[in-house]
Amino acid sequence: GNRNAQIVFANSGGAVAGINPNLKVFKPVFIAMALPYEGVREEEFEITITVFNYHKTKDLTNPRLEIEMQNGLQPIDTSATGTGTSDSLTDLGFEKVVSFSAALPGEVNLGVKYTKNIAKLGKSDFFQTKFYVSSSKAGASTIQGKIVPQTSDYVNNGEFALLSDAMIKTLNVKPEGVAQEKT
Repeated sequence: GNRNAQIVFANSGGAVAGINPNLKVFKPVFIAMALPYEGVREEEFEITITVFNYHKTKDLTNPRLEIEMQNGLQPIDTSATGTGTSDSLTDLGFEKVVSFSAALPGEVNLGVKYTKNIAKLGKSDFFQTKFYVSSSKAGASTIQGKIVPQTSDYVNNGEFALLSDAMIKTLNVKPEGVAQEKT
């Protein structure tokens, strides 16, 4: 299948269908995530994360995008050998920060966290990344996206709250071989 990961900046000539440039928001910096509601274990799912900066006067310099996945959800392995040396997020310049493992034998990689500093998120601009994940476990898997400004971009905690955001979404993963009804 076609698994082209991408990153789009609004003011660099890229365009994303369905984003209304006249959108009114109450928070100047916010994050949005698009992913399916459910899927089948070991299949690939597309995740799109968009960070918007609708601040009228403030550019964000080097904000950090954090992506954390739980319950077996992880980026697909893109290494040629299948050894896990690269994946759909490290290919986009994200750094794998930590893996969480379970205390039970045989349960590994229950969670992973990746970060990427965005060079600049200008006023009235957005940053978007698309990548692919799969899950080794059935059940509810969560993904959290968070945007964190650098300390030079805000002067107090109130401004920090306006310039940062987080969102958690759930992907319901079913075991393979479960009968599906189509309507």
